[in-house]
Amino acid sequence: MKRTLTILVLSLSLFTLACKKDTPSTEPTKEPTPEEPKSEAKLVPLDQFDAVDAVWKSALSAVVSCVQKRVEETKQKGLEGYLIIEAKIGKEKNPIDIRIKEQKLSIDQIEPCIADLFKQLEFPVWGYWATSQYSYTINVGY
Repeated sequence: MKRTLTILVLSLSLFTLACKKDTPSTEPTKEPTPEEPKSEAKLVPLDQFDAVDAVWKSALSAVVSCVQKRVEETKQKGLEGYLIIEAKIGKEKNPIDIRIKEQKLSIDQIEPCIADLFKQLEFPVWGYWATSQYSYTINVGY
């Protein structure tokens, strides 16, 4: 008798649970949020790569000059390290959004000099902005 009662109670509970699945939900359905298309970072076109590289290389002496000015102002004994400079190029001849992406020189307040220098450079133009960067190794005052 106990066994029959247990089977009956178990069957009723399973039946009740099965019926609950078919009942409509009273919660409001969530509308899927439209995703904004991700803008892909555009690269320098391959046919312009050598010309862009030549412009970056041509700025080395001016970058060293900026560093030397800061060394003289701060009275540091010498610096050795690198700067990675990043800018957007390609839509106009002069770059925009110029910044030092990374530096291992331990020299403060060099970014304004670098930014002024790079605003004057003329890169090739191809019709859209592309982020470009270049690394300069610096050894000053040794």
